Amino acid sequence: MGKGRLLLRGAGLVAFLGYAGGVAFLIASWSSLSPQAASERVDALIDAGHTDDEAFRSAIAEIRRFNPSIATYAEGVAAESSQSASATSESALDRAESKYAEAAAIEGPAQSNAMVRLARLQIRRGEANRNPEQTIDLLEKAYALGSSRAGFELGQLYLSGDFVARDRNRAIKYFKEVADGVPEASLALAQFYRDRVATPPSQATVLDLGARAMWQFEERIRQTGATKYMLALANAYDGA
Repeated sequence: MGKGRLLLRGAGLVAFLGYAGGVAFLIASWSSLSPQAASERVDALIDAGHTDDEAFRSAIAEIRRFNPSIATYAEGVAAESSQSASATSESALDRAESKYAEAAAIEGPAQSNAMVRLARLQIRRGEANRNPEQTIDLLEKAYALGSSRAGFELGQLYLSGDFVARDRNRAIKYFKEVADGVPEASLALAQFYRDRVATPPSQATVLDLGARAMWQFEERIRQTGATKYMLALANAYDGA
């Protein structure tokens, strides 16, 4: 069994033990939070997969009283997360897209997140094939607002050549700029350096990028208990 898989067992236990306290922390005293802090707590609930439970619904009802834009964004995420392979899935995605577009038009802490989610949903639904400029524009605007995730998504698109002319150097530039906030970008850079696709400043840089990504994933697991971060961390350890 790989070191990463062993890590999953320990991380899963930590997540289980911290679940109740973590959710209580995330939904406590919403009205006393700044809009940015409220947005971050909503994102933590989303990452932990709580969009279908009572804690999430209570949080949204409370947030709507003082910051409707964050609540609108979160309703979009809930709609997107709840969609299934049933006949109603397209209507759920329609609702999600509508909520993201509404939140993306409102200045505030949820605006850039809504833009990124809207762009990703357009790609998912094939709408970006028909209007790639709109999707890229959303990501570029979100990046200009400070969204590290938008920068990572742009880097991915320039790396693959989807909807933009393929430009590996530009992809690497985006990954470098957002590596502090996006562990996937750190891992991508480390892989580029290991494969000699790009020249690292030093060998220590390669090691630092891998260690930084693992620490970031561990922090997200500690904060949310989200399974997707456990898997990402396990893969990071196995690829190290």
